[in-house]
Amino acid sequence: MFVLAGAFVVSAAERAQAVIDESKMRCNSGDWIGALDGLLAYIDSDSGDATPTQEAELYMLTGYLYSDFADYVTAIKYYDAALEVCRAAGLRHSANRAAANAAMSAACLRNRTQAARYLEYVRRGIGDTASAYDRFMLRIVEGSCERYFGDTRRGADIMRECLAKTRNGSIQPQYAINALSELADIYIQTGPVDSARHYLRLIDRETARYHHPHVEVANLRYYMDLYGRLGMPDSALIYQQRYFGMRDSLLNHDRFMAMTSRYAAAREERGRVRIQGLTSVVGYQSTALVLAIAVIAILAVGLTVLTVQKRRLNQAYRALWDKNKEVSQLETATRIRSTELPSTVPLSEELGHRIAAVMEGSQIWTDPDFSLQSLADAVGSNTKYVSAFINDVHGVNFRTFINDYRIREARRRITDPATVGQYSLQAIGESVGFKSATNFIAAFRRQTGLTPSIYLKMWQQEQQNS
Repeated sequence: MFVLAGAFVVSAAERAQAVIDESKMRCNSGDWIGALDGLLAYIDSDSGDATPTQEAELYMLTGYLYSDFADYVTAIKYYDAALEVCRAAGLRHSANRAAANAAMSAACLRNRTQAARYLEYVRRGIGDTASAYDRFMLRIVEGSCERYFGDTRRGADIMRECLAKTRNGSIQPQYAINALSELADIYIQTGPVDSARHYLRLIDRETARYHHPHVEVANLRYYMDLYGRLGMPDSALIYQQRYFGMRDSLLNHDRFMAMTSRYAAAREERGRVRIQGLTSVVGYQSTALVLAIAVIAILAVGLTVLTVQKRRLNQAYRALWDKNKEVSQLETATRIRSTELPSTVPLSEELGHRIAAVMEGSQIWTDPDFSLQSLADAVGSNTKYVSAFINDVHGVNFRTFINDYRIREARRRITDPATVGQYSLQAIGESVGFKSATNFIAAFRRQTGLTPSIYLKMWQQEQQNS
């Protein structure tokens, strides 16, 4: 900090560090969009203020956040930027971290060649003087690659080895979360169930102790998957509600796409302005040539931005489609029959049985005029008791409760191989009870994160690839 004429002037390095500290604070408080916004704003300012260590940290944090939003392609781009800075500045420890995270992102993309290339870089970077943490991260990456591309059981053995290092004091205990998450997911997929439960409980304890909100979100999904596989519908639905609630709070994909698209457009505009600036200093005789080059460059930049944005948008759609498939499978496996309702509901258990029987056993709710009074009449009760029951047990109002069933049925009809293409999406929306296409699209997107047309497109692509 410098003092000039009685005022405080923040140095360049302090300004960069303030951005890093602010982003970490926002991450810890759950404001991931705000953290990413601050990082991208600083990086795109191209101020050159940061030291090499700070510049690498800025790129690394940005990569972390893109990974949390499952945009692994862009995450790798920022890890590569960090790696380039570290190589030039001789920051071997930070270079190993960047390469390790890039390898993990490539593994999540199931890109074996890319993951192997980053893993080999980390191996070469581990020398005789490497820190215990660097060796630990190498084993974490090796375990992940072994799990995805080799022997799953061998991958689990490596993760248990890493976990032991956090227990015997070789590595700080807060880093155990990496191994625990991998082990929980492995045993959910392959069994035994007791091992999966054991590691899920350990993750609960670690997230409470060290505050890992992104891990907490993933762990709720692990619980949802586990209880779905065990055929325990009540528990699965509880964790499903908690998972979607926390995920939507932390990972608002609409805000994410809007923000990242804004930065992409700003970069394109800066490129255009720079090109215009270059043309202004060129001599009169070369103006025509420079303008031609500028047009080609603008078109190339625009095409590149559009291509990148389309790829990222498709990735986001694919992630939402995969999550909706999981939800559909879980709904099928855990559909509540009238005899399966918990005995501890706050209102009449008998009323719950009757509501479940009407909603699961018929489709009278596809009538556009189906109302709270209609449901009350169907179950032989009154609107006050039915509304209170829905609010208390399902935590939503009547309209949201009915729309949940309608959208679930709309998803089934949209992807029904026997009738796909025979009816328009608007007709399907009307057939499940929506009076207008606007209300249908809004309700569909609110529940799935996708519009009906994109949902259909994702299904058709999957059919073509299968």
